[in-house]
Amino acid sequence: MATNRCDPRHEGYKAGGYFGGSCPYPCGSEEALAWQHGWEEGAKRHRSTGRMERQPPAPWQRLLKRLRKLVPSRH
Repeated sequence: MATNRCDPRHEGYKAGGYFGGSCPYPCGSEEALAWQHGWEEGAKRHRSTGRMERQPPAPWQRLLKRLRKLVPSRH
């Protein structure tokens, strides 16, 4: 999503990124729907970013790291 636009969807996206804000548009209007969709996108992105940062490495990644230490480099 472009960050330099000022439209209802982008405003909702920014608000959803910190799980705050309330829709400033009349209920049921096109702007309100766009704001709500943007909020949902922002919230999803915020949740997925936080989850990715906290995940421990997968077991195969740890194994690969150990194998790299055991196998001598050609350089």
